[in-house]
Order: sequence, then C-alpha cells, then structure tokens
Amino acid sequence: ATARGRKIVIHNCLTKADLRSLFISHMGFQFAQAFGESVSDDEVYQQCAVDAVQHMLQGKVATLFMFGQTGSGKTHTMSGLCQRAAQHIFQSESLVTLTAFEIAGKVMRDLLDHSSKELKIREDKSGKTQILGLQGSEASSPEALLSQLREAQAGRATR
Repeated sequence: ATARGRKIVIHNCLTKADLRSLFISHMGFQFAQAFGESVSDDEVYQQCAVDAVQHMLQGKVATLFMFGQTGSGKTHTMSGLCQRAAQHIFQSESLVTLTAFEIAGKVMRDLLDHSSKELKIREDKSGKTQILGLQGSEASSPEALLSQLREAQAGRATR
C-alpha cells in the first residue's frame, strides 16, 4: 500500500482467469486523513484526536475510527492515541466516567459489565441516542482510565 496525502492506494497481486498469469491491481481509497508508516503517534494524535478529545471535554460525544488491513498497526496506533488522550483528559478533569460497548452482528454488549445482559439502543424525546443497560465506570487518573480501556478491549468478541 502507498499513502499519498489523503489517499491510500492498495497494490494487490492477483491471478488472471487462466490461473497462471499474474497482474497487479491498483485500487485507491480517499480518506479524511491517511498516514504512512513513518508517522509518529504524536503526529497522528495532533492531527486526528486532539479535536475529538476537546469536543468530549465540552460534554459531547467523539468517535475515532481506524481502518486498515489486518496487521497494519491499527491496534498499536489506537493504543498510543488512548495514552495521549488519557493524559490530555486529566489535565483538566479529576474524574471521568467510561462506557464501552460492542456491536457484533445484532447483539450489543457492555464491555465493562461481564453479566450476559443484552443492551438496547433507543432514541429519547430530544432525539439523543441512549443505550439502555450500559454501565459507567469511573476513573480518577490516566492510569485507571487506561486500565479500564484494556479491560474493555479484552472483553471484545471481535479482535
């Protein structure tokens, strides 16, 4: 794969219908931001996550999505972003509440409550999405928050 600005080009070696001849297919995908392998986690955090964390600190919801081939470093990069975000959050907050859930197929599960109860998603009268049955877990330090995140990640059905 090649990263060029906001575009990723996947170079895929394929076999023609005769099952003997090889060819290379080049498929481009446009993203809001794309990073090459030499970019540091600090740079990714500054370009992608700082604004999301600031948004969250204003009482709003923020989400980051990672997309990439298996083994391309998504988990490694997200781990680095989480460490930087935890430090950032506790520069201005002394206590935060973390909720974590997984949607796998048609099932939603609370990743911090290990009971087998299924969560339900609803929209309240003001149009805000609510997840019924989702438990919050408080953290009073970056280390506590990261520990809870690791616990949530360990409970995922899809890895």
